[in-house]
Amino acid sequence: MGLKRDESGRLHIDSPLMAESLMDKSLLAGTETDQVFRALPDLNVVKLGGQSIIDRGRDVVMPLAEEIVRARRDHQILVTTGGGTRSRHVYAIGLDLGMPTGVLAKLGESISEQNALMLSMLLAPHGGIKIGHDDLVKLPAYMALGSIPVMHAMPPYGLWEEPPELGRIPPHRRTAASS
Repeated sequence: MGLKRDESGRLHIDSPLMAESLMDKSLLAGTETDQVFRALPDLNVVKLGGQSIIDRGRDVVMPLAEEIVRARRDHQILVTTGGGTRSRHVYAIGLDLGMPTGVLAKLGESISEQNALMLSMLLAPHGGIKIGHDDLVKLPAYMALGSIPVMHAMPPYGLWEEPPELGRIPPHRRTAASS
């Protein structure tokens, strides 16, 4: 790929995608491949739901934390957490106050992140470490060290979350991320 000057004199990067619409179905079909590079092919992602797991307290969370510690001996594991009932509660308050979708997404993210912090502290004696979305590039190092990285499962849209087709509740939540 090199630089190419158009008739107006502007420079462009000469590439197969230059001046193409990334919505063109024939262009998209041309990007299909049999092999995709997988940085961590053996990574297992374990999602602990906020409402289904964490909101149920010690009797449910502690046995699962112990199982994660045992499983980490033989498997690479990234643990993610949902927000549960508390995120639903904060959505209800935010909706009542007229908050836009992006603000609701940030509020829901904060609850999911609190759950990740609590779980990482429970796993800390066994290598549990809370990470953020920006730390995903560090996963190979965390795996090599035998760590158990824990992060919130809310996609990183935050304030830039697009409004849903109906209502204002963020469409890209932890539940949506795990399906």
